[in-house]
Amino acid sequence: MNTEFYSDFSNYEVSIALPDEYMIGATGTIVNEKQNETRKSVTFKASNVIDFAWTASTEFERYVKSYKSIVGKEIEIEFLIQPENDEIIDRKFSAAFNAIEFLEKNIGEFPYSKLTLVDAPRTSHVGGMEYPQIITYYTPLYTPIEAQRPESTVIHEIVHQYFYAALSSNEVYEAWLDEGVTTYLEEKILDEYYDKPELMFRFIDYYPILGIQFLQFYEIPIIYTLRSLKYEQYAYSLNRYYMNNDLGKIVDTSYQLPNRLSYGVSAYYKPNLFLHTLEGYIGTKGVFEIVSNYYRENKLSLVTSADFIDQLLAYEQTDLSWFIESFIVNNKHYDYKLTSIRKSDENKYKIFVERLGDGVAPIEISLYTYTGVDTLKLDWDGKERWKEFEIESQTEIYAGEIDPNRKNKFDVNFANNSYVTESKYWGSLSMAIRWFFWIQNALLLFGSVG
Repeated sequence: MNTEFYSDFSNYEVSIALPDEYMIGATGTIVNEKQNETRKSVTFKASNVIDFAWTASTEFERYVKSYKSIVGKEIEIEFLIQPENDEIIDRKFSAAFNAIEFLEKNIGEFPYSKLTLVDAPRTSHVGGMEYPQIITYYTPLYTPIEAQRPESTVIHEIVHQYFYAALSSNEVYEAWLDEGVTTYLEEKILDEYYDKPELMFRFIDYYPILGIQFLQFYEIPIIYTLRSLKYEQYAYSLNRYYMNNDLGKIVDTSYQLPNRLSYGVSAYYKPNLFLHTLEGYIGTKGVFEIVSNYYRENKLSLVTSADFIDQLLAYEQTDLSWFIESFIVNNKHYDYKLTSIRKSDENKYKIFVERLGDGVAPIEISLYTYTGVDTLKLDWDGKERWKEFEIESQTEIYAGEIDPNRKNKFDVNFANNSYVTESKYWGSLSMAIRWFFWIQNALLLFGSVG
């Protein structure tokens, strides 16, 4: 089973006895500490939390800073790190401060007065994990800031203090309520403070190299390009969605999903793309308003999908019932195509569009003219299987595009969204020549090995 844990809110008072040389961190705050010659007993107290977790090690180094909340309360940020990772401690504090600042500004007050962040040993395979007031993360051996690691993990787990810890959903049944919302907000925070990530591949699984790798031989790159290329934060979610866009709806029971990929897509990636798509239709401010209301009205309580859907239905600016039906409740296949643009008269054009999938969404069509400044726009409700528009233009139309701003992230084939009246071959020919060059060199290399 791929899901995580779930429990109700409780009060904890936990005493832990351990050797004196161990440094300890846990949910809650220390209310008592006793010590003899070789051992100590530390008592933690936590109120109204859904779980209690703790860690102890002889290798931790402790760093503490205070963050002033939006309402003026002091939040103690404690890092327990592996000694070899202390060189980037400032980056880790920045990630924690950035996450809390963004969430308090856009979602609501941080729910606790203390947060402990635990640097898991590389050999432990612990990775990122959330618990109330304490999280784990992983620091790669080589980690340039452009890779946004461990920043992305630290930020992701801090968002979970809102959506998992303060708003407790049953991950066994509805994992998307915390994982999907958290993934979306993680990406918004990274966009706000760190810009877009850069494409990288790893040499011998460790050392990150800027560029794209197309072929490797025993972990040694063979065909690759060394170039700095930035991509959208949600690109990974798109990648996983394309691999599994039909198996599983967002609201499907999480533990019953058949494999790890379908669980990841339904719990993390589809909900993330859903919120990005919602952003395309109502704007970032509108999405933050919905998520903020969801958090503020349900803080420190158990929540279900109905609570989130209620906030969508309560949004006053526009009716989102179609959105819920299309993207949450059902598993629709979205694929809109701009099939042709042809001149029917001196200044008249016919634009033919198709809906290839069963998913329906409002669509905008942009038509481009040679003036470079006139963009003609058409609105289509997207309901018909096909539709032909006839418009008049004083300047020649050379190309068109369906959904030019990529509002609907669920469209499975953006390549057929555009159309040009005159085919251009030089771009594809240039790429083909480059491919042939690298393939020829790879074959020469393999031939020489033999």
